[in-house]
Amino acid sequence: GLSRSSPSLAAAFSLRQYSLEKKRIAPEKTASVPSFTLEEIDRLGGNGRWRQRRAEEDFKQKQIEEIERMRQQKTIEEAKLKRKKELEAKRRRQLEEEERQRRAEREKEQREREEREEEQRQHEERERIRKEEEEREWLARQPKTCTTCSGSGSCVTCEGKGHMFAMFLVHAVQKANVNNVDYGRVLQGCDDCGGDRHNVMGDLKK
Repeated sequence: GLSRSSPSLAAAFSLRQYSLEKKRIAPEKTASVPSFTLEEIDRLGGNGRWRQRRAEEDFKQKQIEEIERMRQQKTIEEAKLKRKKELEAKRRRQLEEEERQRRAEREKEQREREEREEEQRQHEERERIRKEEEEREWLARQPKTCTTCSGSGSCVTCEGKGHMFAMFLVHAVQKANVNNVDYGRVLQGCDDCGGDRHNVMGDLKK
């Protein structure tokens, strides 16, 4: 036979490779492992003992895989639930912290507002007291109206005349002294406005 190293054989191999690359000829089919699907009837022995054993092994393997899949799924779901709870707890703590800060800020603003109002109230009170004191001092320096004469300057007893009449009574009237009487209706000085009554300090004074 021809050696593989001969020029004619090498050319034949090159031509075949070229034809395969250009798809001029169909590639050779290789033998493949036959595939089959095991069903419930196989597990029950309806298609022979060998297929029954294979079906049982396949069923057990699928059970193991299903259990493992369910375990992994449960683990994933538990991890998701745990993560969700952690996020919710974190969000809740964050909201509580934000609410606490807002409450503290409101309380601070309330205290500052109350302090400003109290300071304003004290300032107004001091100002009121100062004005009242100034008013009292001003009134104290003003001329006062006489409560007796209501500022008229006239004595209310003698109506500003400085004298008034008084009645002197005696037990008997002597006709000889009719023109020089010391009794009856006699003019007197007003005691209320600085005058003196007759016969107290001498002659009549106004």
